[in-house]
Amino acid sequence: MSLEKKLQERSNGTCELCESAEAVNVYSVSHGSGADIDTNVHLCEKCLAQVNITEELESSYWEAFLPNTMWSGVAAVQVLAWRMLNRFREETWAHGALEILYLDEDNLEWAKATNEHITNIEDTLHRDCNG
Repeated sequence: MSLEKKLQERSNGTCELCESAEAVNVYSVSHGSGADIDTNVHLCEKCLAQVNITEELESSYWEAFLPNTMWSGVAAVQVLAWRMLNRFREETWAHGALEILYLDEDNLEWAKATNEHITNIEDTLHRDCNG
């Protein structure tokens, strides 16, 4: 069975972060060990754009579902949720969620591999000459 079909089955054809049924894309959670179902997730267009920092981050969008998504039984989803929570770590809701989220040692190391948790993610949003 192909990776796409396995992800489709696992996610029931929805985004594994926000559960939207809109166009779902395969996203490889960077620095994972291997290129299989365990290191990939299904994301909708909006989540994909914000994860990839190709559009302005919207705190209220993520606040609606991320505190629940972080409890997923899928390690790649947990790692991605941890990374996104860290992008909003200055927000009360995200800070509180990070304080109670537990990742085992291997998954925490995987989550930290991008170093997003120690940089200001807003500085990396690409803007054109008009802002």
